Amino acid sequence: MNRIKANFRIFGFCLLMGAGFFAQSVQAAMSCVYERRIEGAWSQKILNIDGNLPIGSVIFERTLAVEVSFKRIGSTALVEDFVINGYWSNTNVQPPSYAASVYGTANGGGFLNGLGIRYTTEDGKIITQGAFLLKAGRFQPYQEPSNQYAVLKQQVVKMNDQFTKGGTIEALYAAMVVATFPAGVCGGDAHAWIEMDLNLKIPDPVQSTCTLDTKLLGVDWPPLASDELALYELSQKRSVEIVLSQCGKGVKPNIHFASYRDLSRGKYQNLVVSTTDDRIIDGLYIRLKNANNGADIRFGNPAAVTGDSSVWFNVGTAQTDKATLRQTIDIYLERTKDKLRVGPWVSNVSFIISYP
Repeated sequence: MNRIKANFRIFGFCLLMGAGFFAQSVQAAMSCVYERRIEGAWSQKILNIDGNLPIGSVIFERTLAVEVSFKRIGSTALVEDFVINGYWSNTNVQPPSYAASVYGTANGGGFLNGLGIRYTTEDGKIITQGAFLLKAGRFQPYQEPSNQYAVLKQQVVKMNDQFTKGGTIEALYAAMVVATFPAGVCGGDAHAWIEMDLNLKIPDPVQSTCTLDTKLLGVDWPPLASDELALYELSQKRSVEIVLSQCGKGVKPNIHFASYRDLSRGKYQNLVVSTTDDRIIDGLYIRLKNANNGADIRFGNPAAVTGDSSVWFNVGTAQTDKATLRQTIDIYLERTKDKLRVGPWVSNVSFIISYP
Protein backbone atom coordinates (compact mmCIF):
# COMPACT_ATOMS: atom_id res chain seq x y z
CA MET A 1 0.00 0.00 0.00
CA ASN A 2 1.41 3.37 -1.01
CA ARG A 3 0.96 6.26 1.32
CA ILE A 4 1.72 9.97 1.71
CA LYS A 5 1.49 11.69 5.04
CA ALA A 6 0.98 15.44 5.32
CA ASN A 7 -0.60 17.94 7.66
CA PHE A 8 -2.11 21.34 8.10
CA ARG A 9 -2.31 23.65 11.10
CA ILE A 10 -5.32 25.68 12.10
CA PHE A 11 -4.30 28.82 13.91
CA GLY A 12 -6.44 30.92 16.10
CA PHE A 13 -5.12 34.19 16.56
CA CYS A 14 26.69 -3.91 -23.78
CA LEU A 15 29.09 -6.65 -23.04
CA LEU A 16 27.11 -9.77 -22.08
CA MET A 17 28.61 -12.24 -19.63
CA GLY A 18 27.18 -15.52 -18.43
CA ALA A 19 26.50 -16.11 -14.76
CA GLY A 20 27.64 -19.45 -13.44
CA PHE A 21 28.02 -21.69 -10.43
CA PHE A 22 31.26 -23.58 -9.73
CA ALA A 23 32.01 -26.07 -6.97
CA GLN A 24 35.30 -27.50 -5.66
CA SER A 25 36.44 -29.15 -2.43
CA VAL A 26 37.39 -27.60 0.90
CA GLN A 27 40.60 -29.57 1.47
CA ALA A 28 42.67 -32.36 -0.05
CA ALA A 29 41.02 -34.92 2.23
CA MET A 30 37.65 -34.34 0.56
CA SER A 31 36.12 -34.75 -2.85
CA CYS A 32 33.14 -32.85 -4.19
CA VAL A 33 30.80 -33.77 -6.98
CA TYR A 34 28.32 -31.46 -8.62
CA GLU A 35 24.98 -33.21 -8.40
CA ARG A 36 22.46 -30.86 -9.98
CA ARG A 37 21.50 -27.29 -10.63
CA ILE A 38 18.14 -25.92 -9.45
CA GLU A 39 16.44 -22.87 -10.96
CA GLY A 40 13.19 -21.96 -9.26
CA ALA A 41 10.31 -20.39 -11.13
CA TRP A 42 10.09 -16.61 -11.22
CA SER A 43 7.41 -15.15 -8.96
CA GLN A 44 6.05 -11.63 -9.36
CA LYS A 45 6.42 -9.97 -5.96
CA ILE A 46 4.27 -6.93 -6.79
CA LEU A 47 0.89 -7.64 -8.36
CA ASN A 48 0.40 -4.19 -9.86
CA ILE A 49 3.75 -2.70 -10.82
CA ASP A 50 3.37 0.95 -9.90
CA GLY A 51 5.33 3.53 -11.85
CA ASN A 52 6.01 5.28 -8.53
CA LEU A 53 7.68 2.27 -6.90
CA PRO A 54 10.67 3.26 -4.73
CA ILE A 55 14.10 2.54 -6.19
CA GLY A 56 15.28 -0.86 -4.98
CA SER A 57 11.80 -2.41 -5.01
CA VAL A 58 11.80 -6.15 -5.81
CA ILE A 59 9.53 -6.86 -8.78
CA PHE A 60 10.39 -10.50 -9.59
CA GLU A 61 12.30 -13.12 -7.61
CA ARG A 62 13.45 -16.73 -7.96
CA THR A 63 15.64 -19.21 -6.08
CA LEU A 64 18.92 -20.50 -7.52
CA ALA A 65 20.74 -23.46 -5.98
CA VAL A 66 23.60 -25.86 -6.65
CA GLU A 67 23.66 -29.23 -4.92
CA VAL A 68 27.19 -30.41 -4.07
CA SER A 69 28.11 -33.84 -2.67
CA PHE A 70 31.09 -33.87 -0.26
CA LYS A 71 33.02 -37.05 0.59
CA ARG A 72 36.26 -37.79 2.48
CA ILE A 73 39.29 -39.18 0.69
CA GLY A 74 41.54 -41.28 2.97
CA SER A 75 41.07 -39.01 5.96
CA THR A 76 41.05 -40.36 9.52
CA ALA A 77 39.23 -37.29 10.86
CA LEU A 78 35.98 -37.98 12.67
CA VAL A 79 34.40 -34.91 11.11
CA GLU A 80 35.03 -32.86 8.01
CA ASP A 81 34.38 -29.13 7.71
CA PHE A 82 33.30 -27.49 4.48
CA VAL A 83 32.95 -23.88 3.36
CA ILE A 84 31.06 -22.69 0.30
CA ASN A 85 31.91 -19.18 -0.80
CA GLY A 86 30.69 -17.10 -3.69
CA TYR A 87 32.01 -14.34 -5.92
CA TRP A 88 29.90 -11.62 -7.53
CA SER A 89 31.90 -10.29 -10.44
CA ASN A 90 29.86 -7.14 -10.94
CA THR A 91 31.86 -3.99 -10.12
CA ASN A 92 29.14 -1.42 -10.72
CA VAL A 93 26.61 -2.15 -8.00
CA GLN A 94 25.26 1.13 -6.66
CA PRO A 95 22.95 1.81 -3.72
CA PRO A 96 20.07 1.88 -3.13
CA SER A 97 19.24 -0.88 -5.65
CA TYR A 98 22.53 -2.86 -5.37
CA ALA A 99 21.73 -4.34 -8.78
CA ALA A 100 23.59 -4.99 -12.01
CA SER A 101 22.30 -3.71 -15.33
CA VAL A 102 20.45 -6.06 -17.63
CA TYR A 103 20.07 -6.18 -21.38
CA GLY A 104 16.50 -6.14 -22.59
CA THR A 105 13.99 -4.86 -25.12
CA ALA A 106 11.16 -2.55 -24.07
CA ASN A 107 7.58 -3.06 -25.15
CA GLY A 108 7.16 -1.19 -28.41
CA GLY A 109 10.90 -1.30 -29.17
CA GLY A 110 14.10 0.23 -27.83
CA PHE A 111 16.11 -0.65 -24.75
CA LEU A 112 14.48 -1.77 -21.50
CA ASN A 113 15.75 0.77 -18.97
CA GLY A 114 15.68 1.18 -15.23
CA LEU A 115 15.77 -2.48 -14.19
CA GLY A 116 18.57 -4.63 -12.81
CA ILE A 117 19.41 -8.01 -11.29
CA ARG A 118 20.70 -8.44 -7.77
CA TYR A 119 21.44 -11.41 -5.52
CA THR A 120 20.76 -12.09 -1.88
CA THR A 121 21.63 -14.97 0.40
CA GLU A 122 18.88 -17.38 1.36
CA ASP A 123 18.13 -15.34 4.48
CA GLY A 124 17.83 -12.08 2.54
CA LYS A 125 21.26 -10.44 2.94
CA ILE A 126 22.01 -8.40 -0.18
CA ILE A 127 25.25 -9.35 -1.95
CA THR A 128 27.03 -6.25 -3.20
CA GLN A 129 30.27 -7.42 -4.87
CA GLY A 130 33.38 -9.55 -4.40
CA ALA A 131 33.73 -12.69 -2.29
CA PHE A 132 31.20 -13.65 0.37
CA LEU A 133 30.45 -16.59 2.63
CA LEU A 134 27.44 -18.51 1.41
CA LYS A 135 27.44 -21.57 3.64
CA ALA A 136 29.67 -23.36 6.16
CA GLY A 137 29.19 -26.58 8.10
CA ARG A 138 30.54 -30.04 8.89
CA PHE A 139 29.65 -33.67 8.43
CA GLN A 140 30.64 -36.98 10.03
CA PRO A 141 31.73 -40.23 8.31
CA TYR A 142 28.35 -41.89 8.72
CA GLN A 143 26.78 -38.94 6.87
CA GLU A 144 28.80 -39.51 3.71
CA PRO A 145 28.19 -38.48 1.09
CA SER A 146 27.04 -35.13 2.52
CA ASN A 147 24.82 -33.32 0.04
CA GLN A 148 24.82 -29.55 0.58
CA TYR A 149 22.86 -26.81 -1.16
CA ALA A 150 24.33 -23.42 -2.06
CA VAL A 151 21.21 -21.24 -2.25
CA LEU A 152 20.80 -17.72 -3.61
CA LYS A 153 17.87 -15.46 -4.36
CA GLN A 154 17.92 -13.71 -7.72
CA GLN A 155 15.82 -10.55 -7.88
CA VAL A 156 14.67 -8.12 -10.55
CA VAL A 157 14.63 -4.66 -8.97
CA LYS A 158 13.90 -1.10 -10.00
CA MET A 159 17.26 0.66 -10.41
CA ASN A 160 16.14 4.18 -11.31
CA ASP A 161 13.25 6.25 -12.61
CA GLN A 162 13.98 5.31 -16.25
CA PHE A 163 11.72 2.31 -15.68
CA THR A 164 8.69 3.65 -17.53
CA LYS A 165 8.05 0.69 -19.86
CA GLY A 166 7.94 -3.06 -19.42
CA GLY A 167 9.55 -5.50 -21.83
CA THR A 168 11.76 -8.58 -21.92
CA ILE A 169 14.91 -9.01 -19.85
CA GLU A 170 17.18 -10.99 -22.16
CA ALA A 171 20.51 -11.27 -20.33
CA LEU A 172 22.61 -10.07 -17.40
CA TYR A 173 25.85 -8.10 -17.76
CA ALA A 174 27.75 -9.66 -14.82
CA ALA A 175 28.49 -13.15 -13.49
CA MET A 176 27.95 -14.88 -10.15
CA VAL A 177 30.27 -17.75 -9.17
CA VAL A 178 29.64 -20.13 -6.29
CA ALA A 179 32.60 -22.37 -5.33
CA THR A 180 34.01 -24.25 -2.39
CA PHE A 181 37.50 -23.20 -1.30
CA PRO A 182 40.41 -23.65 -1.70
CA ALA A 183 40.01 -23.87 -5.45
CA GLY A 184 41.46 -26.61 -7.59
CA VAL A 185 41.17 -29.56 -5.23
CA CYS A 186 38.39 -31.22 -7.20
CA GLY A 187 40.23 -30.91 -10.45
CA GLY A 188 37.78 -28.41 -11.84
CA ASP A 189 35.24 -31.09 -12.74
CA ALA A 190 32.49 -30.15 -10.30
CA HIS A 191 30.89 -27.11 -11.84
CA ALA A 192 27.59 -25.90 -13.24
CA TRP A 193 26.86 -22.91 -15.44
CA ILE A 194 23.52 -21.19 -15.17
CA GLU A 195 22.96 -19.25 -18.34
CA MET A 196 21.74 -15.70 -18.01
CA ASP A 197 19.49 -15.85 -21.05
CA LEU A 198 16.55 -14.98 -18.83
CA ASN A 199 13.82 -14.21 -21.38
CA LEU A 200 11.74 -12.78 -18.54
CA LYS A 201 8.65 -10.75 -19.42
CA ILE A 202 8.11 -7.59 -17.35
CA PRO A 203 4.64 -5.94 -17.47
CA ASP A 204 4.33 -2.24 -18.15
CA PRO A 205 4.30 -0.16 -14.96
CA VAL A 206 1.03 1.55 -14.17
CA GLN A 207 0.28 4.87 -12.52
CA SER A 208 -1.71 3.72 -9.50
CA THR A 209 -1.06 6.72 -7.26
CA CYS A 210 -1.34 10.50 -7.36
CA THR A 211 1.00 13.38 -6.61
CA LEU A 212 -0.01 15.20 -3.42
CA ASP A 213 0.17 18.89 -4.30
CA THR A 214 -1.19 20.02 -0.92
CA LYS A 215 1.19 19.05 1.89
CA LEU A 216 0.82 21.91 4.33
CA LEU A 217 -2.23 24.05 4.97
CA GLY A 218 -2.66 26.90 7.43
CA VAL A 219 -5.97 28.41 8.50
CA ASP A 220 -5.99 31.70 10.41
CA TRP A 221 -9.06 32.05 12.62
CA PRO A 222 -10.08 35.59 13.54
CA PRO A 223 -10.51 36.52 17.22
CA LEU A 224 -13.59 34.92 18.70
CA ALA A 225 -15.86 37.01 20.94
CA SER A 226 -17.40 35.27 23.96
CA ASP A 227 -20.95 35.79 22.66
CA GLU A 228 -20.16 34.89 19.06
CA LEU A 229 -20.28 31.12 19.51
CA ALA A 230 -23.24 29.77 21.44
CA LEU A 231 -22.90 26.76 23.70
CA TYR A 232 -23.04 23.43 21.78
CA GLU A 233 -23.17 25.17 18.44
CA LEU A 234 -20.79 25.19 15.51
CA SER A 235 -19.16 28.34 14.20
CA GLN A 236 -19.20 29.59 10.64
CA LYS A 237 -17.02 27.39 8.46
CA ARG A 238 -13.58 27.89 7.00
CA SER A 239 -12.64 25.67 4.04
CA VAL A 240 -9.41 24.20 2.67
CA GLU A 241 -8.80 22.22 -0.52
CA ILE A 242 -6.55 19.18 -0.81
CA VAL A 243 -5.32 18.62 -4.39
CA LEU A 244 -4.05 15.35 -5.88
CA SER A 245 -2.62 15.56 -9.40
CA GLN A 246 -1.10 13.14 -11.93
CA CYS A 247 -3.50 10.39 -10.86
CA GLY A 248 -3.48 7.20 -12.89
CA LYS A 249 -6.71 6.19 -14.57
CA GLY A 250 -8.95 4.26 -12.19
CA VAL A 251 -7.08 5.33 -9.04
CA LYS A 252 -9.34 5.63 -5.97
CA PRO A 253 -7.34 7.34 -3.20
CA ASN A 254 -8.60 7.38 0.38
CA ILE A 255 -7.89 10.02 3.00
CA HIS A 256 -7.55 9.48 6.76
CA PHE A 257 -7.39 12.32 9.30
CA ALA A 258 -5.81 12.20 12.75
CA SER A 259 -4.82 14.59 15.52
CA TYR A 260 -1.18 15.14 16.43
CA ARG A 261 -2.23 14.48 20.01
CA ASP A 262 -3.75 11.18 21.03
CA LEU A 263 -7.49 11.52 21.36
CA SER A 264 -10.49 9.23 21.59
CA ARG A 265 -10.16 7.60 18.20
CA GLY A 266 -13.20 7.55 16.00
CA LYS A 267 -14.53 10.78 17.57
CA TYR A 268 -15.42 13.92 15.64
CA GLN A 269 -13.77 16.46 17.96
CA ASN A 270 -10.13 17.51 17.62
CA LEU A 271 -8.35 19.11 20.57
CA VAL A 272 -7.44 22.80 20.78
CA VAL A 273 -4.26 23.76 22.64
CA SER A 274 -3.08 27.06 24.13
CA THR A 275 0.04 28.35 22.42
CA THR A 276 1.13 30.13 25.59
CA ASP A 277 1.55 27.05 27.82
CA ASP A 278 0.70 24.06 25.55
CA ARG A 279 -2.27 23.12 27.74
CA ILE A 280 -5.51 21.79 26.28
CA ILE A 281 -8.30 24.37 26.23
CA ASP A 282 -11.18 22.42 27.70
CA GLY A 283 -14.50 23.07 25.99
CA LEU A 284 -13.26 24.21 22.57
CA TYR A 285 -12.81 21.82 19.66
CA ILE A 286 -12.25 21.64 15.92
CA ARG A 287 -14.76 19.78 13.77
CA LEU A 288 -14.08 18.71 10.16
CA LYS A 289 -16.71 17.86 7.56
CA ASN A 290 -16.55 16.42 4.07
CA ALA A 291 -17.68 19.32 1.87
CA ASN A 292 -19.02 16.90 -0.76
CA ASN A 293 -21.76 15.51 1.45
CA GLY A 294 -21.57 17.40 4.76
CA ALA A 295 -20.61 14.25 6.69
CA ASP A 296 -18.60 14.59 9.88
CA ILE A 297 -15.02 13.35 9.60
CA ARG A 298 -13.87 10.95 12.31
CA PHE A 299 -10.28 11.08 13.54
CA GLY A 300 -8.15 7.92 13.44
CA ASN A 301 -4.94 6.72 15.02
CA PRO A 302 -2.48 9.63 15.23
CA ALA A 303 0.46 7.16 15.19
CA ALA A 304 -0.67 5.47 11.98
CA VAL A 305 1.78 5.24 9.11
CA THR A 306 -0.74 3.81 6.67
CA GLY A 307 -4.34 4.80 6.24
CA ASP A 308 -6.82 3.65 8.87
CA SER A 309 -9.68 1.93 7.05
CA SER A 310 -11.99 2.46 10.02
CA VAL A 311 -12.03 6.23 9.45
CA TRP A 312 -10.84 6.92 5.90
CA PHE A 313 -13.12 7.95 3.05
CA ASN A 314 -12.73 8.05 -0.71
CA VAL A 315 -11.52 11.21 -2.43
CA GLY A 316 -12.84 10.20 -5.84
CA THR A 317 -11.94 8.09 -8.88
CA ALA A 318 -9.62 9.27 -11.64
CA GLN A 319 -11.43 8.94 -14.96
CA THR A 320 -8.36 9.54 -17.15
CA ASP A 321 -4.59 9.28 -16.89
CA LYS A 322 -2.89 12.23 -15.20
CA ALA A 323 -6.19 13.34 -13.71
CA THR A 324 -6.54 15.81 -10.83
CA LEU A 325 -8.73 15.02 -7.82
CA ARG A 326 -9.79 17.61 -5.25
CA GLN A 327 -11.20 17.23 -1.76
CA THR A 328 -12.63 20.23 0.08
CA ILE A 329 -12.66 20.09 3.87
CA ASP A 330 -14.95 22.38 5.88
CA ILE A 331 -13.60 23.41 9.29
CA TYR A 332 -15.74 24.48 12.26
CA LEU A 333 -15.24 25.46 15.89
CA GLU A 334 -17.41 23.78 18.50
CA ARG A 335 -17.99 25.07 22.04
CA THR A 336 -18.96 22.68 24.84
CA LYS A 337 -18.19 24.77 27.98
CA ASP A 338 -19.75 28.00 29.17
CA LYS A 339 -16.42 29.53 30.22
CA LEU A 340 -13.30 29.28 28.07
CA ARG A 341 -9.70 30.31 28.61
CA VAL A 342 -8.69 33.53 26.90
CA GLY A 343 -5.69 33.57 24.56
CA PRO A 344 -4.23 32.25 21.32
CA TRP A 345 -4.63 28.59 20.42
CA VAL A 346 -3.71 26.04 17.76
CA SER A 347 -5.17 22.73 16.57
CA ASN A 348 -2.95 20.34 14.58
CA VAL A 349 -4.34 17.75 12.21
CA SER A 350 -2.52 15.29 9.93
CA PHE A 351 -3.85 13.34 6.98
CA ILE A 352 -2.68 10.28 5.05
CA ILE A 353 -3.47 9.47 1.42
CA SER A 354 -3.72 5.71 0.85
CA TYR A 355 -4.09 3.53 -2.21
CA PRO A 356 -5.50 0.17 -1.11
